[in-house]
Amino acid sequence: MATKEQLRNYLIERLREEAASSGYNADLIPAPQEGEEGGRDAAIDESVKRTLDAIASNSHLLYGCTTVEGIAEPAIDEVVEYLDKTVDFIKQNNPFAPERDLWKRCSDFDDGTFEAHWEHLHPYLERRYSRQELDIKFYVDEFYAVLGPEYPLLRQGFLEDWDRSLWLKEVAYELEILNRVRRQLERDLTSRITTFYSASGMSPLVISLLWGNNFGQWDRTTVTLLRNVEALCRNNPTIRTLLDALGRKGNSRSATEIGYRERERHTRIHYPTATRSDIDGVGESNRLDALLPTEVALLGERRLEDTFYKKYVERRLQTFDFRSHIRIREQTERPTLQADRKGPYIVCIDTSGSMAGKPEEVAKAICYGLIDQSRAEGRHCYVISFSTRIEVLDLSDLQNNRKKIQEFLIHSFSGGTDLKPAIKQALKMLKREEFQLADVLFISDFLADDFDPITLTCIVQEQARNVKFHALTIGSMGCRSLLGIFDELWSYRHRTNRIEKTSMEELVHFQDQ
Repeated sequence: MATKEQLRNYLIERLREEAASSGYNADLIPAPQEGEEGGRDAAIDESVKRTLDAIASNSHLLYGCTTVEGIAEPAIDEVVEYLDKTVDFIKQNNPFAPERDLWKRCSDFDDGTFEAHWEHLHPYLERRYSRQELDIKFYVDEFYAVLGPEYPLLRQGFLEDWDRSLWLKEVAYELEILNRVRRQLERDLTSRITTFYSASGMSPLVISLLWGNNFGQWDRTTVTLLRNVEALCRNNPTIRTLLDALGRKGNSRSATEIGYRERERHTRIHYPTATRSDIDGVGESNRLDALLPTEVALLGERRLEDTFYKKYVERRLQTFDFRSHIRIREQTERPTLQADRKGPYIVCIDTSGSMAGKPEEVAKAICYGLIDQSRAEGRHCYVISFSTRIEVLDLSDLQNNRKKIQEFLIHSFSGGTDLKPAIKQALKMLKREEFQLADVLFISDFLADDFDPITLTCIVQEQARNVKFHALTIGSMGCRSLLGIFDELWSYRHRTNRIEKTSMEELVHFQDQ
């Protein structure tokens, strides 16, 4: 069964082909995912390919994906998600599955076993197929008439006809369901894309976050809140400065482990094949056109003929070397490893009531920036929101967490402050392979108690392997001893609307003013 990545890559390539043939700009359609077999040669059932071909040629989808930035990715993800679930449903509820199993068993029978089952098999098939679909009466007469060596050939012909007739019924069943799903998908996509045409000025990320909403949930408050968060992030360049400081580069691990392969050009100088007049000496090879006369003489003596063949196989015949004196420059490519890619990040955001107001806006803007940056750079980003309990968000997987991320960005903060569950979850995440190069950022007013000794010991152990713990204080500074365990301190300045790197002394001085 085809994977979701294979379905996605096939649909992307078909959309690109349709865009090119229609004169649309295909640059807004995302590139196929690497590392998965996909595209036109993907191992996808023909019925599914037909459905994807029809969806790719839909004029509304094609026009939306190539004219409005941000539509293509969520639209493609939605199509693939629906089709993947539909294919699962077809496989699990296929009414022809028992007959397909019966065909497989009959194919494995020898002639004697097949003949013993034929009396029960042909009445069953006569009830399921018309004569036009599968001529059972013909085979009933032939099996009684044919004997000897012709019987296996007749049996093979019957199994092939049965397989073909059964396959046609399976495809018809699949197409019926897939066409129903396709029509529903196209109606939904057309309505959704038309809605985004009327809501101009949205960023691609806001479009992606709103994509999964039902149209009845498209209230002005939701759209306004998301746009405000996006504007706050866009208009505050210091947020990007903070985000760029997170995540270590690959110098603490080998390039082989974290590097991305790229191609590097090199120039190689070589000599073309020389003419026979450019003799450059004598060497050993098995070139018959360059043999020395002494080697040819071996063939003239019956006792030495085996010696000649032995030297030929071992490439030890003495031959003339030819070398050209004309140099040719040739451009070649070889893979190199790049180890400068930055690592992931883990962000713990305080969503308690004490963060309400401006701190809440800043925290949400940073979260929005994290989503945008992790998508653009392909970096893992794990957000832990905490108050009296924790909620986790994998910002790297926007498709499956779209609704949760949207709710986080539009709902108000409330509740008390408890940092301990959040830091424990962050420490747990640092043990995973994909977060080995992660840094941790806490965004809070830090109105909380100190960490317990066990948690402090775990933090120190992570710091010993070069994990950096960042603290961004927003609002009035809380527990100073708690802030003392962090490697990097940042503060949000309300008056200037800037996030700046700071020290404990500067932070105390600023808060005392």
